[in-house]
Amino acid sequence: MAIADRLGRSSVIGNQRDRELVTPMRLSDLIRNVEARILTTRPSRDVEIQRVYAGDRISDLLSQGAAKTLMITNLSGIQILHVAELMDVPAICLVNDIAPEPELLGVAEEHGTVLLVSPFGMFETCGRLYECLHAASEIRP
Repeated sequence: MAIADRLGRSSVIGNQRDRELVTPMRLSDLIRNVEARILTTRPSRDVEIQRVYAGDRISDLLSQGAAKTLMITNLSGIQILHVAELMDVPAICLVNDIAPEPELLGVAEEHGTVLLVSPFGMFETCGRLYECLHAASEIRP
């Protein structure tokens, strides 16, 4: 599910490729809105996010992952970090308060990928991000 284009022209949750947020958001703003915990010790909260993609299949995440994309998933295996590294994804948000294995945390630290965990499920996490992006589009011209 892509959360795209926060100006309302096509603010949808769907498989919309090649859409970017009109005004990029800072990762720190999205973290605050989702009430996510940061799991990595040296995250860069000032990362610019232009796309948000949520999915639960590696193939979907691989096809939608890109630089400046926040990936939201319930997958907590090491493969998700390999996808992030391959696609230059700066941040991954796990849902449902998933506790990742120590190996996942170690690889995230090593590669500089920000690893987050949302206390909410996929639907609620995406809804909160949508609200945040919609509110930001009303504030910024």
